[in-house]
Amino acid sequence: MRYFLDNRPLLIALVLGITVAIVLIRRGFSGLKKNLLSSITWGQYFKGQGSLLILITLAGAATAGGSSYFGKRITVTKGVQLQEFRLNPADHPAFQELNVEQYSNITILARTSAPENGSAIVSVFSDQNDVSGSRYEVQRMDSVSSSWSRWDQSSPGKRLSLVISPPTDPGLTSATEVEIRAYLSPK
Repeated sequence: MRYFLDNRPLLIALVLGITVAIVLIRRGFSGLKKNLLSSITWGQYFKGQGSLLILITLAGAATAGGSSYFGKRITVTKGVQLQEFRLNPADHPAFQELNVEQYSNITILARTSAPENGSAIVSVFSDQNDVSGSRYEVQRMDSVSSSWSRWDQSSPGKRLSLVISPPTDPGLTSATEVEIRAYLSPK
């Protein structure tokens, strides 16, 4: 309720809207009442429906106001870097390396863009700050054209390697173009 009191124009608009709705509903029902044979039962029916409609509208307004006031706040981190790649894994696996040492969170989105029914496998490898330089597979995603595949990781190490390869199932069409978007959030 404090949200509405702090935003007086919103409160005034809400009250005016509800008042106009009540007036319009009552006028509409009075015109309809004249045309009905048994206006007493229909009048009682609409009276109950009208109050129910107003009650539901007020409950919806209160829920919307409460969720916008008490809901989760979305913050935008300054300095997020976006790196985009278009790779062709049709003939041989495509390879892309990312230096992620100065970033705390990594989000990778992958989608095939050609052909329409194409698919590919995106494998993510990390060194996990290992001195020996060995890498291990962190995630494997199937990439298709109908939706983005997503992978999120925090503190992934110094380097990430993306290997995009054709699908292993014989019935699937190999993608000729895969879109990769890497969102890198600073520490």
